[in-house]
Amino acid sequence: MLKKHKCPYCGNNPIPHYLNWYFDSLNILFEKLQIGLLANPLARFASKWEDEVALFLIGFGRLCGVIHFGKKPGKTTLSRAKVLWEEAEKRGLEMREVRIFDRSVDTYIVRKPIPWTHKKKIILFSWLPRPKNVNQAALATMDDKWVFKKTCLKNGLPVPDGGYARTYEEARKIFDRIQKPVIVKPRLGSRGRHVVTYVRNHDDLRHAFKIARQLCLWVIVEEQIIGPVYRWTVINYEISGILSGTQPQITGNGEKTLRELIADKNSQRDEWIAEVSINEKMNWFLKRQLSFDGRIDLSDADLTKPWKLSHRDNWNEGLFDTYIPKKGEIVYLSEKIGVSYGGSSAEEFDIAHSDNKALFEKAAKVFGDVIIGFDFMIPDITKSWKEQRCGFLEANSVPFINLHHTPHAGKPRNIASRVWDMIEF
Repeated sequence: MLKKHKCPYCGNNPIPHYLNWYFDSLNILFEKLQIGLLANPLARFASKWEDEVALFLIGFGRLCGVIHFGKKPGKTTLSRAKVLWEEAEKRGLEMREVRIFDRSVDTYIVRKPIPWTHKKKIILFSWLPRPKNVNQAALATMDDKWVFKKTCLKNGLPVPDGGYARTYEEARKIFDRIQKPVIVKPRLGSRGRHVVTYVRNHDDLRHAFKIARQLCLWVIVEEQIIGPVYRWTVINYEISGILSGTQPQITGNGEKTLRELIADKNSQRDEWIAEVSINEKMNWFLKRQLSFDGRIDLSDADLTKPWKLSHRDNWNEGLFDTYIPKKGEIVYLSEKIGVSYGGSSAEEFDIAHSDNKALFEKAAKVFGDVIIGFDFMIPDITKSWKEQRCGFLEANSVPFINLHHTPHAGKPRNIASRVWDMIEF
């Protein structure tokens, strides 16, 4: 019997595909127009009054009973805002969440008493607080992976070779000229939604292209770098946190099957790391991973089967009972990264090579914003980036700073404190 299922390519963060495709594609289509409008002197002048207008509208909404202020974080308040709230209370700041029909819209008002007066300094922000003189044009394009890649190349910052495509034919031309395996992903997007790794051949590419294109008209095709993904958070052009994120994985002992090793992993996991579930999507990923480097042999027919998710209970689980990883062999269990997928995270600021820190401070100045989360792949963070194959993957204008506060391993970094220091609150 067919089961109700969520999108396997969105993972734990599902979004409406059609709406996302429409808005992200329009965003890219009108990108240049958007930059021109934001860079216009009239727009810069108008931005001086945007907070006053927004505060007036919020006040009017409160009078109408549509808007109210949350005095404490609620169930739907994002963890990113919670760490800012916690730090704000330590500093004696009054932080309130703007809620429309009792729903969070990730917008906040913060009040700071002005010494020797009865007045308070007020700031209004959505997502993360930034100074008034923020470069809006830079923010408008930072999340576009192709614009990001072009800017990196222009400024001597390492990136995986690749390009963007609107059609499968364009994607195939890029695929044919770059090193394998290949990764395919939407040109706009976050949280690893509809990202496909270990793309090995044209048939893989055709399916991966369709999956990525469900969220955006344009798709990125680039070389896949194997290793942990690092989130480098830069505040006010200074490295503030370096968090590694790994996929859920098992290490073979030459005796146990995949199923037995996964059971062992789940029984030994920390309480707040998600349990890994054997499912059809994992089977699909493992076949592509293990066949790419010759650990298993698949027939031509088998090579196409990983793309056909049946969403039925009776899919073939034979791989989990027959494949025995060699002693020391690492097998990744998912394309997704982090503790919510059964992976891990570690704060590695203290062990990062100085060359790597300098690289990211340079990158922050290139992109011209005071809050950036860079995603970067590098096999060994203790060695200089100049000595290994590595590269920038993307930049995030609204990084989840809370991840540095609660790493699975390593010393936590208080990024919220650095944000409030930057805006002098």
